[in-house]
Amino acid sequence: MTKKVSENKEKKEIENKIDINSIKEELNKHLKEQKEEIIKELNSKIENQIEFNITKRLKDEEKRIMRGKTGKIIRRDIIIIILLAIVGYFGYCLYDVDYFNIRTKIVEAPKEPSNDKQNDEDNNNEPVVDIKPDSSYYIENFGYLVNRLNIVDESIFSLYQENVALEDLNNELILKIAYKNLPKNTINIDNNMITFSSENIQETAKNIFGEDIIIQDEMFSYNNIKFMYYNETYIGLKEEETKVGFLSKIIDAQEKNNALTFEIIVAKLSPENKLLNNLDQVIIEDYQNEDLASIKEKLNIYSITFENINDNYIFKNIELK
Repeated sequence: MTKKVSENKEKKEIENKIDINSIKEELNKHLKEQKEEIIKELNSKIENQIEFNITKRLKDEEKRIMRGKTGKIIRRDIIIIILLAIVGYFGYCLYDVDYFNIRTKIVEAPKEPSNDKQNDEDNNNEPVVDIKPDSSYYIENFGYLVNRLNIVDESIFSLYQENVALEDLNNELILKIAYKNLPKNTINIDNNMITFSSENIQETAKNIFGEDIIIQDEMFSYNNIKFMYYNETYIGLKEEETKVGFLSKIIDAQEKNNALTFEIIVAKLSPENKLLNNLDQVIIEDYQNEDLASIKEKLNIYSITFENINDNYIFKNIELK
């Protein structure tokens, strides 16, 4: 018992020596200071993080806007360059044709007064020379009119009789000539099958024989090809051509009274290479591409006339001279 009282006494003395409240107060003060410092530091870090994020976001947005502006500027510049090129091109075209008379200024020379009345009258009475194209001009520029009649078919010899007018041509011969002159883009060839429309062959025939020509759609042959007509379409199987032996040469051409007339030599070459006239008489036993004009007196000469109707030369007739 005495010992326990003694321990309590010592404990009380120790507590009296140590001020517990003071220590608690100091500890609370220290903790408060630490808390404020920690909060301050946290606030600073949070503010810095927010500022960093905002700055980064603003920079990203600025880059995006700048990229958009750059793209628009580039597109605008390209459009401006294209428009300048177009304006420059048309400006050059106008300059090239001298649309505004920039390069050429026509200045009319002043007329000198004439004291010689007789000389003036003589000058006014000078005949005007009418320069007409020669034969070679018509042959070179309009020889195709004759060539489109010369089909690669035996019927070509029926075309060159004594006299053949437009109204004498039979329907099949007209179809053959029209087929020979069909534009290439109107003919379809697939696995040796040839097809073309009735509309195209009718249009081609009218271009050669005039708008008044009447054509009946029917079966016809051209060389070894036989064409059937069905459902406004011609159908034929491609075959190897047979040599016809028709020879011709244009030797003269002239235009008169709105009509263009050609003189043409016609001959026939036999399989044995003999040159024949229209009566199948032998003119040359072994023909070696001699000029037909050099032996024209032994051959037949025809005149072929085309009328100029609305700036288009239409076949009129063939006559034996």
